[in-house]
Amino acid sequence: MLKKVILKPHSLTLVYTIVLVFTLVQQASAGGWPVRKGKLLTSVSVSYFRANSAWDSTGKSRSYPGNGYFASQSIGIYAEYGISRRFTGIASLPYVLNQIKQDSLKISQYGFGDVEAGLRYYLTNIEFKYYLALQATAILPLYPRQSLGLGAPGTDLSVLMSGAGKKYYFTVQTGGRFYFSDTGPTQFRYNGVIGYNIDLHNQLSAGLSGVISSSTNKEFNVNFVQNRDFAYHQLSLSYGYLLNRDLSFFATVNQFLFGRNTGKGTNIAFSVSKKF
Repeated sequence: MLKKVILKPHSLTLVYTIVLVFTLVQQASAGGWPVRKGKLLTSVSVSYFRANSAWDSTGKSRSYPGNGYFASQSIGIYAEYGISRRFTGIASLPYVLNQIKQDSLKISQYGFGDVEAGLRYYLTNIEFKYYLALQATAILPLYPRQSLGLGAPGTDLSVLMSGAGKKYYFTVQTGGRFYFSDTGPTQFRYNGVIGYNIDLHNQLSAGLSGVISSSTNKEFNVNFVQNRDFAYHQLSLSYGYLLNRDLSFFATVNQFLFGRNTGKGTNIAFSVSKKF
């Protein structure tokens, strides 16, 4: 059963920052295709998420306690740099404004979340249309307390596959994330996108992504960032407009389908991708 909690200012979270940035990066980045040596791909994303309900530890959907809600507005910055034909450097940084409301209590807090940086190595390709790559990133919290995230450093290891034809494209990414703390967590993550090119400038895509997080700490709290043992799965629909080969725009809607120990809501996002 969901319990009403009294939230202190330092308890406000950006549990959805990772979710939102993870999804937007896949829509606006190279998505598994290599960036040419010496070239830079950048993406700026803005999003709004709101949850009026949550799934408890059994996966049952319940109203948010205290007639309240959780809302998050975020800005994400992402970059890829082509180091060589096989190596690409990657980095991302979110900045988030969160709000939690319960009855007459409303708390807002903002700040930087977890910075992520690492390398992607392209193992092989087939006729420069289909690629297989390995990716490793380090995770470092930029906040002093456990207020804007899990507050622990970590690492993420994943495998990426991508391909494209005349009218279609796809990307698949799956792997594990590990946090260096007594209670972890250890997470399995997946993300898949399939797209259709309507013409040279317009494209549509649909995606499915999720996280299964495991920890010895099974406690549930509506202050979602305190939940280390949780799961969610979400569906995304996106429209992209390619102004030219170097500038693209995306609009995305993400709907959380089912989960446990986490919030249930919808996210709307917009992003701009530029190559230099």
